[in-house]
Amino acid sequence: MWRTGVSSNATFYGTFRPRLGSLVGLRHIITPSASFAFSPATTAGDRFHDFGGFGVSGGKQAFMSFGLDQRLQAKVRHGDRFSVLDNLLLLVVRGSYNFLWKEQRQPHPLSSLGWSLQLQPPGVLNGSAGWTMDVYKSRPIRNFNYNLGLNLTSARLRGVPPPLPVDQGTPAAPGFRDNWTAGLAFSYSGGLVSETKWSSSQTGNAVLTYQLSPAWGLDYSTSVDFSHRQVLTQRFGISRDLHCWMATFSRIFTVGGEAEYYFRIGVKEQRELYAERGTRAGSFGGIQ
Repeated sequence: MWRTGVSSNATFYGTFRPRLGSLVGLRHIITPSASFAFSPATTAGDRFHDFGGFGVSGGKQAFMSFGLDQRLQAKVRHGDRFSVLDNLLLLVVRGSYNFLWKEQRQPHPLSSLGWSLQLQPPGVLNGSAGWTMDVYKSRPIRNFNYNLGLNLTSARLRGVPPPLPVDQGTPAAPGFRDNWTAGLAFSYSGGLVSETKWSSSQTGNAVLTYQLSPAWGLDYSTSVDFSHRQVLTQRFGISRDLHCWMATFSRIFTVGGEAEYYFRIGVKEQRELYAERGTRAGSFGGIQ
């Protein structure tokens, strides 16, 4: 038995200088790639059996895999400093072509094309998407999904770094200000269950944290099913810095399930020393 193959790729790029606000430069990078593999038909598969995860295939193969990556990079100026965004925009497509599609009685030589898109602009927003395309179908988009994210912090809005944590037992720093973060995400996923029916689901997630003082902290997270208009889970949490100790308590509510709670207190510098109590846990870590 034998198999042979060859692959090739290249990189092309061009630069632009639009001078729009803080944007001082763009670079468009295109990377095409292709590989070809061939193996002849053989009767070895009839004489050897698969064992231990290893198998011998005797079928003839001749196919090409190909891809095209497109990346957009940006150069941004912040006063006297410059920063480079490597993945401002990334678009990727992958597929394959079977040269033996007639012999193997396949309907078409070209496989479905898998696409992916990522967008990571500077700031608080980001997004990604993916879809599968069948060029032989009347409705070429067979499935589609995307994710959107939004991240906010009080430090970013104020334009100052967040304050350093202060141990309980020492007076709060004169410049201490309440600090919070918020993360929001939305996801969509859909696909064709038949040639005329499209099924989809939409979910959202939120994570909020609020540092009331150097010692007290609150957090909240939830997951929402927008397709069925119901809240799936909710989690409420509170934390207390006790100088050398840290205590946390959380309460979780799940649709169709029982409400749960969890309490933990432990030594900050000796993480193996702790005590916990909850709906499904109760132990003294490290000293049971």
